[in-house]
Amino acid sequence: MKSILRKGYNLKNKKIMIIGAGGACRSIAVELASRDVSSIEIRNRSINKTSEIVNIIKNNFKTSTLYSTQPLKEEDLNNIDILINTTPIGMESELCPINEKIIPTKHMLVCDVVYKPHNTAFIKWAKNNGLEVIYGIDMLINQALNAFHIWTGIKPSKDDEEYIKDLYKKTIER
Repeated sequence: MKSILRKGYNLKNKKIMIIGAGGACRSIAVELASRDVSSIEIRNRSINKTSEIVNIIKNNFKTSTLYSTQPLKEEDLNNIDILINTTPIGMESELCPINEKIIPTKHMLVCDVVYKPHNTAFIKWAKNNGLEVIYGIDMLINQALNAFHIWTGIKPSKDDEEYIKDLYKKTIER
């Protein structure tokens, strides 16, 4: 959430679609629901994990929830504000979690939890369509900084975060 909030997004009343239904989806969906998003739709191959997450949200928050096992179609993107990939699809491959021929008709924020490669096929699709993106590395760094704080009691500064991001950028430029 930190990365989305830093981009200046107000999450209240936003419509979210999440691809995947694993642990990352669960954490992200619950956090989004706690921030009063309007709706969360989860797309996943199977219903079991998806329905568990939907039930958690329905039982604890006011957020409207939907789920589907259907592949994403162009018209599915017309009513969402933020699209998030929480699957490992694209990690160390050129695979994309959605059909790359889809051309969104609405501007939205696209987030990927996959951090390697930096420019996943999903991120490339978003950028090619003029959409704003948040890279997986941002989430990974935020998790690491939070873990450091939990384990040591020392809260990393904004400068620490920027230093880590710079180190990462240097490694991908090689």
